Amino acid sequence: MAELRGFGAINDDLRKLGVRLLAISVDPRGKQQETALKHNLPYDLLSDEKGEAIRAYGVVHKGGGLKGEDIAIPSYFLIGADGRVLWRRVAARVQDRPDPQTVLNAVSAALGH
Repeated sequence: MAELRGFGAINDDLRKLGVRLLAISVDPRGKQQETALKHNLPYDLLSDEKGEAIRAYGVVHKGGGLKGEDIAIPSYFLIGADGRVLWRRVAARVQDRPDPQTVLNAVSAALGH
């Protein structure tokens, strides 16, 4: 949750760069909505219950969930308006989470700002 709140803190800075922040997880939609409301997150949380997005981007941690289900490897993508991936960071392990300011700096550099 700290990570989600941290990204909320840089959301305005990302918007100034023309970037829309989205968070995607394999959690059910109801859980996503509950989390967004509980933590007053200023960006959208999307549900990928079937794991389609994590498979498409190659960031599946097979059997990594509490019940042995597939979950996402913590990953960050900057996708251009044309659909190309302009920047990405994929964690080496689940606990590997960058500081949101580090992500903001990387995104800014990738956009040439």
